[in-house]
Parts: sequence; C-alpha cells; structure tokens
Amino acid sequence: MIVSINMQAEMMLISATFYVVESFLDGYNRTQGGIVLKKFIILLLIAMLALGPLTACGNNTSNVSNAIKESEEQKSEADAVKVDKGLLSVEITIPKSLLAPDGGEINYDEIVNNAKKEGASDVVINDNGSVTYKMTKAQHKKMMAGIRESVTEAFDELVNDEELPSIKEINSNESFSEIEVVVDRERFENSLDGIGILGIVFPSMLYQVFDGVDPENCKVIVNLKDIATNETFNTVIYPDALENK
Repeated sequence: MIVSINMQAEMMLISATFYVVESFLDGYNRTQGGIVLKKFIILLLIAMLALGPLTACGNNTSNVSNAIKESEEQKSEADAVKVDKGLLSVEITIPKSLLAPDGGEINYDEIVNNAKKEGASDVVINDNGSVTYKMTKAQHKKMMAGIRESVTEAFDELVNDEELPSIKEINSNESFSEIEVVVDRERFENSLDGIGILGIVFPSMLYQVFDGVDPENCKVIVNLKDIATNETFNTVIYPDALENK
C-alpha cells in the first residue's frame, strides 16, 4: 500500500525500485528484429515515474521541483520510444539517447547490419540520430512474444521469491494493463513485500510501450486480493500512485 513519506524515505523507495528492476533485468537483454531491449529503457521509465513523488516535498523546494519536472517532461518526450502500426508493417523509432545512454559513439553500420540479419524490412538513420526499424507484423509479433515471455517470467520469479512470502499468485490480462496479485493479506500488510510489485509494474509498462501505447497513457492497475477471503482489498493504479502521494 502506498503511504505518504518524507523525502528521505522516498529516495529510499526509488533506490529500492531500481534494485528490484535491475535484479529482474539481469538476464533481460534480448534482441528481436535487431532491437536490443536494454536495462536503460525501463530505468528511464522509472526515472520519469519517480519524478512525481519528488516534486511534492514541501514549499521550500517547490520551484526547483517544478523546474526539474518541466525539464524532465521535455526530455522524456524527446527520449520516448515511438511505435507506428500500419496495415501491413510496424515502425519502431528508438531515440539516440537510448542507443547510447552513456553518450558514447554509436556504430550505425553495425545497427543496420544486425537489424537486416534479423529480418528487418528497412532501417532508417534519422537526422536527429534516432533509428527507425521497419518490420512486418509477423516480426513485431515475434518481438512482442519475447517481451511477454520475460514479463511472465518476472511474475513467476516474484511468486517464487522466498524473501517475499506473502505473495502467492499473479494473474494479468493480455496487455498487462491490469494485474491481480493474490497475497496473504496479514503478512503482506505487515511487511515490505509490496515494493516487489514494482518489479512487475515497470516491465508491464514496457510491454505496452512497444505494443504501441502512448507512454503518456500507460497505466497498470494492480488489484490486491486476499487469498483467505478471495476479497480484493486494495487497488493501486501506476504511475498515478507514485505521482499522487
């Protein structure tokens, strides 16, 4: 359950979030259609979503926080992954900032060659340094299947994690926009197991983004159900819950 906490605690929460998601991503470096789905894509989403709690930490910092928020909103728009679904093909544009998050040199020849080896219909290097991959519907479907597999694996890992004993079962809809987490309510509410749920929320949002959902409209509804009573006792909507503390 999300509760109001001070800035120091919020920073601890964000740090914990990075830890949880990075742990999930240890083996999550898949290549489909020449597109490498690397850790920084989800970490960028976390940074964007974590901004909300930090902008509400008191009157003395409100002006600075608002300036940071405005700057981050502009940056996130430029850094957004863009998906354009046509009747017969799909175009995915990866911004330059995600191709070289450390600011290093980008080997565009290697990117083009790898993409074409994987069957991309075309690869366009845009004037702003971003790369647009053009693929068939079938190739995009294959890529999405790889992401789906990773998300469902994250669900299983969370349920089987001995350090999160209150979480018993996880179910979701096809788009990962709604997730049901079955828990031992008493143990769940008297532990920090809820932090682990963030480790499945962000990959679920990633799936939506690459499936063509506008990042501004990405939502994940988490319903918490008590295994003893079969009652849904809490519903949390992300990223709203992080922005509206």
